[in-house]
Amino acid sequence: MRNYTLINWLLIYDLAEFGLCEFPDIDSLITKIQEGSGTGPEMGLNIAFAHLENARAPPTDTDELKAFLNMLEKALDQTIGDEWEQLAGWRLNTNDTEHLLCKVKRIAKHLV
Repeated sequence: MRNYTLINWLLIYDLAEFGLCEFPDIDSLITKIQEGSGTGPEMGLNIAFAHLENARAPPTDTDELKAFLNMLEKALDQTIGDEWEQLAGWRLNTNDTEHLLCKVKRIAKHLV
């Protein structure tokens, strides 16, 4: 899939909940970030990496980005996964990762 926007990303996710298509996966999120059509997750990554101890730009290489996003999803699941499932009714997934990266962008905008 190409040219993800917020609306079609959410629509695809909603349709997947009804079993009408596949859920977006890490590869879909990488496409969204690399195409620049997903300014929320793309900017969220930029902000997160800028605040690392060894600040740098986020990886642009597909394999590095995939490894990082997999690590992020695993860390989120290990730290807040159980609570998330109790509150939301489902385990953290790629759609939630995308949504949380967008929130990093939104929160950072208010902290400047």
